[in-house]
Amino acid sequence: MSVSDQRRIFPTAKLHHPDTALVSYSGNMIELCGMCVVRVNYGGQNHELLLYVAKNKKHPLLGRGWMKVLNIDVNKFYENVHMIAVDNSAESVKKLIERYGNVCEKSMGKIEGLTAKLQLKPDVRPVYLRARPVPFSIRDAVEEEIKTLEKNGVLVKVNYSAWATPVVPVMKMNNRVRLCGDYKITVNPNLVVDEHPLPTVEELFANVAGGEKFTKIDLSQAYLQLEVSPEDQEVLTLSTHLGLYRPTRLMYGVSSAPAIWQRLMEEVLNGIPGVTVFLDDIRVTGPNDQVHLQRLEGTSKSTVKLMRSSLECGSSTNTCMDGSFGSLPKMSR
Repeated sequence: MSVSDQRRIFPTAKLHHPDTALVSYSGNMIELCGMCVVRVNYGGQNHELLLYVAKNKKHPLLGRGWMKVLNIDVNKFYENVHMIAVDNSAESVKKLIERYGNVCEKSMGKIEGLTAKLQLKPDVRPVYLRARPVPFSIRDAVEEEIKTLEKNGVLVKVNYSAWATPVVPVMKMNNRVRLCGDYKITVNPNLVVDEHPLPTVEELFANVAGGEKFTKIDLSQAYLQLEVSPEDQEVLTLSTHLGLYRPTRLMYGVSSAPAIWQRLMEEVLNGIPGVTVFLDDIRVTGPNDQVHLQRLEGTSKSTVKLMRSSLECGSSTNTCMDGSFGSLPKMSR
């Protein structure tokens, strides 16, 4: 909760030194004024809950701790959203996918003509950290992912590097892993972070206001499609149990990556109404099938020019969300 909301809603609450640090979705630190215990009445019951007060003007954010104590079911927020197939537009969508079929290929794409640049602070000294042990239970999956990225030109084997960051394997579906760098202890403290803002919840909902038909486009391993300038590639070098690998693309874990990617996508899709971009998710909406398909084609044209084989499509039929977004219930205090 912002300090202004805290003073308005809980004016007598005494702030104490916070016992934890909060980080936003984009990896930026949330500056805190303190924390306090407040009394909350919800559903006819009183609770004493811990509240963190932030030095910003954002709307309050309900955490999982509060939701668990108050027994709030998140699923009911979306009970008015239904997944349906639009029969009268299925043929049009099929033709659209055939026309831009290379956008839906599963191979990793590469953005042509654009590179990401990393700005280091003055007088930075390189940081080199050795590889960490990989659990035997996921070693085969990690090695397979390293070989795949090397085959696709994302990683290049090197013998020497002034910089080296240990990898952090993140398990995904189907026993796949995503390789991230633990850059928070090597590169990020020495990086001038790009401050391009991510859209707020209010902005995201405003962009889809009035929409009746929705399409979600997931970008396949989005950051890995954007090449890093050659002079910055050594900074991102990864230390693995198989040796050193120098990324040629933007890696997950770099603090500037979300802002760099968000700016790029906003520039590419600028001017197309009903299109919302949040990192690697693109939402296209329209008041009817015709407008929706026109906007979807405009989005496909923009992305195919820039990203080529960069999108993963779940099926050849159009699956839309036809309905309205649920609203959060008001809480008594």
